[in-house]
Formats: sequence, C-alpha cells, structure tokens
Amino acid sequence: SKYANSGNCLIIANQILRMCTNYDNLIKPLVATMSDGSFQELALDMMAFSILRNLMERHDTYKVLDSEAFVSKELRNLTEFTALFYKSFPEVDLLPLMTYILNRMKTDHCHETIVLSRIMQAMFGWRDL
Repeated sequence: SKYANSGNCLIIANQILRMCTNYDNLIKPLVATMSDGSFQELALDMMAFSILRNLMERHDTYKVLDSEAFVSKELRNLTEFTALFYKSFPEVDLLPLMTYILNRMKTDHCHETIVLSRIMQAMFGWRDL
C-alpha cells in the first residue's frame, strides 16, 4: 500500500490494468484490495487516468471483434474493471471518461460504448433496453 500512494502510483495503476485486462479472475480481488483503504485519492485519480489512457492508446486493438463477433476479451475485462472501480469509488471523477466516450461516439467509433453501458449497469442498476 505504501507503494501505491508514493510516486509509483501510475506504475502500479498501469500494472493493475494490465493484469485485469488479461486475467478476468483478478478484477474483483484487485478492486477489493484497493477498497480496503490502501489507495489514497491521488492513487485513485491515477487509476482513473490509466483507464482513460488505456482506452485512448489501445482503441484500435479494442475495436477488433473475435471470431464470433463479440467485443475483444481485453475490452470486456477493462469494462468490468472500470465499472467495478467507479462503483467502488464514486468520489473519483467520471467526467473525463464520459467525455472521451461521448466524443468517440460523435465520430462514429462506438465500440467504447460498452464501457458506458456497463458503468450505468453497475452504478445505477440500469439494464440494456
């Protein structure tokens, strides 16, 4: 926990995201570990920044569908992590992520809308229509 709240918080956030996008069984334990008070405000903000940066840098990778026309596993895992993260930490600013997703939708890049949909389901209890 002392590493997560030091100058290494961006490195730790990137590592957590890398693990969660590759291994879906680590999502809940890692968010639970963050929820026990081991991450302070700056570390949580850096995690939100890392989520946004991951979406921006890897958007070409995430728009690729698998053989059955489903969204890539990495994006599904990132979506689950993001939804659980923002549900567990509602004090973290959601506006930058929402702005990015809405701006991508304006330019007909809609594969990130799964993130928006999952966040609404997790935080507000909304379901697909």
